[in-house]
Amino acid sequence: DQDRAARSAAAHLAPAYLPVGRVLAGSLAGLACSVVHAPISVLKNRLQVAQYADLRTAFLAVANADGLRGFYRGWASDASLEVLLATVQFVALDRLRALAPAGLPIAPWRNSAIGFAAGALTALCTEPLDVVKTRLTTQPLQPTSAAQSHGRGAKPSAGKAVRARKGRDGSDEYGGVRDALWQIARTEGTLALWRGLPQRVAYTELKGAIWYSAYEQTRVALGGALPRVAGLRL
Repeated sequence: DQDRAARSAAAHLAPAYLPVGRVLAGSLAGLACSVVHAPISVLKNRLQVAQYADLRTAFLAVANADGLRGFYRGWASDASLEVLLATVQFVALDRLRALAPAGLPIAPWRNSAIGFAAGALTALCTEPLDVVKTRLTTQPLQPTSAAQSHGRGAKPSAGKAVRARKGRDGSDEYGGVRDALWQIARTEGTLALWRGLPQRVAYTELKGAIWYSAYEQTRVALGGALPRVAGLRL
């Protein structure tokens, strides 16, 4: 994961390059993770907006309409989000830890505060990409005419899949990350890119506070057997 990659980078870099190495390692690890969890994210988002009644229905609908490509719809936004997450959270934790008294153990409440603040900052900086990712991964699907003519059980070729009409020309409403950012800001206002921010901030704050404090306390209890993390996966 990102933390392990960051620690590995720290072992091979000069101190002056550690911050850059941590961010780079975390970003690359995030990209690798996005390849694995992108299909899960696509199905989760479609179920959350009530496009399908259950996981099986969602899986078959995406597979029939777009094939494997359908499970990676919006992957560019997912990958971009992972890189930005790694950058913000690694830098935030490094800076926040530097504010603690040097040479003294950090109290549990301080670790919680560090994780809490890092989570809030990460959510604030990455919310536009998270909104775009959700919009891209939940654009409706439409089975091909071949599938319709052969009945429900037919599985059309992924290369011939046709997405549901969203734009005037029958294409998706959003053509990609940049197009989605532009269209949302233009038609709904810039603040729409931060829609759902309070809920996401609350989630990442609590997760960061619990995770980081628990990890640091466990590390101390084990006598330093665990390495000190430089970043937090939110």
